[in-house]
Amino acid sequence: METYENSSNGLQNNARDAFLISDAKGKILYVNASIENVTGLKAEIHLGKNIQELIKDRLITHSATFDAVRQQKAVRREVNTITGKKLLSTASPVFNSKGRINRVVCNIKDITDFHELNNLQTELRMESLNPLNNEMLSEVIKFGREGLVFLRVIR
Repeated sequence: METYENSSNGLQNNARDAFLISDAKGKILYVNASIENVTGLKAEIHLGKNIQELIKDRLITHSATFDAVRQQKAVRREVNTITGKKLLSTASPVFNSKGRINRVVCNIKDITDFHELNNLQTELRMESLNPLNNEMLSEVIKFGREGLVFLRVIR
């Protein structure tokens, strides 16, 4: 029989999102296997380091973890990595019985593709406003709950 710890660990390591757990001072205690795909940075770069070191070394631009500690509540923040990834980081503080933060759990999503699609959609809108492009074939991209939808528009 599989224990809860084994099954939850399997779920975390097969998740699409990255998970990071730090102490209240920012020392990274745990990352799941997805951290490498999501951030483009090796797991070893994270483990045992303080998040401030990652910022100082310019591996990441910001930290939702420190914002969560400072504000004493869950925080969502966009973060850029040295590898060119754009991330959405949601950090949630975990309080001990005395009401002090002892851990911060961070869920990290790669939103790079979403940003690129949004930029392409903006470019297409701008092109459609240009009267010289009336005869062109354009592709309009939408991003919704169903995923990506490509629509071909012929003018």
